[in-house]
Amino acid sequence: MDKKFTTHRQQGFVSIITVSIIMIIATLVVIGFSQLMQREQRQSLDRQLNSQALYAAETGVNDLYDRLQKGELTEEEKLDDCSVVDWPNGGIVNPGSSNQAAYTCVLYDQTPPYVEFNNGSVTTQQSRIFPVQPKASGNNTNPQVRSLKFLWSGAAGNTDLTLPSTTTCSALVLPENAASLGVPILRVDIIKVPTIGVVSLNALTETDTSTLFLYPKTGCGSNSSSYADHASTEDKGKMIEVRCQNLGYACEYEINSMNVTNGGSDRYFVRIKSIYNDADVRVEGQSTGGGAGGVMEFVGAQVSADVTGKSNDVLRRIKVQIGNPNYPIPEFVVQGLGGICKGIEISPSNDPLPAPQATAAINSLCQ
Repeated sequence: MDKKFTTHRQQGFVSIITVSIIMIIATLVVIGFSQLMQREQRQSLDRQLNSQALYAAETGVNDLYDRLQKGELTEEEKLDDCSVVDWPNGGIVNPGSSNQAAYTCVLYDQTPPYVEFNNGSVTTQQSRIFPVQPKASGNNTNPQVRSLKFLWSGAAGNTDLTLPSTTTCSALVLPENAASLGVPILRVDIIKVPTIGVVSLNALTETDTSTLFLYPKTGCGSNSSSYADHASTEDKGKMIEVRCQNLGYACEYEINSMNVTNGGSDRYFVRIKSIYNDADVRVEGQSTGGGAGGVMEFVGAQVSADVTGKSNDVLRRIKVQIGNPNYPIPEFVVQGLGGICKGIEISPSNDPLPAPQATAAINSLCQ
């Protein structure tokens, strides 16, 4: 009997499997690419909304500053109510736009518990000057300043205290590489002024001014001294070694017993300036009859602003210390952005130039 053999050809089945696998892989690639594009689009949109929310918050700070200048904010603080109904356009930055960016919360404190200069804003080129006057609390209508504490680091929070090793603390010698220190020397001038009336040069005495150069050290120095230690002539302008520990701010130094020295005062002016490098500085204080624990609230120095901006579903919150616009204090008697020209005209005493001609001659020199 003849046997018949049947051959089954499977090439078509293999082709179907191969095509299916390729289609699955291609589908996965398309889906992955689509998700990647969506993610990139969302990240791009988030970055855009994030920037808009930040700009909206900054607009809120600017509007706060403008209202302070105009004297429209009679409250000393607004820390428990975020309402912006009475602010320009209800806080909306771009009215009429489909994507309305806005600041949704404005909190402020015109008597903050500290004065702060960050981002290296205490520079070697320009001083920072601010008043020190404690806020009256309760029955104490005339509180006096008890102490001031200065905390500082290098710009952008640089706390590098890599200083030359100190084998003795008996003599203060500035290292040759002082200009490369991460934490700069801080100059502090404290001027006591009359509690009542206008400040005048004649009203100030020699013991009313103190100048300190706070030099950061790691192995020597102290963290406090009495105000009386810097009032006499021979103690003004001395270099003071400050023991720094690199905790939070790199260095801190406190001037205490201010209320028992020469009668004390409820009003001072402070001038701070960094030497060699820029610095971040924070100033805290204690006062008689102050807040909890005697913490002093500074009147007229800065305004603490806490503003939240919103764009679509993205929020940005910023907190800054802004200078009091109603208390500007110049660093110099005469100060100009474009330079100052001084013309001197000398003429014979018996034949002086008429005033208009003298003025014209001086003006021509300055052009």
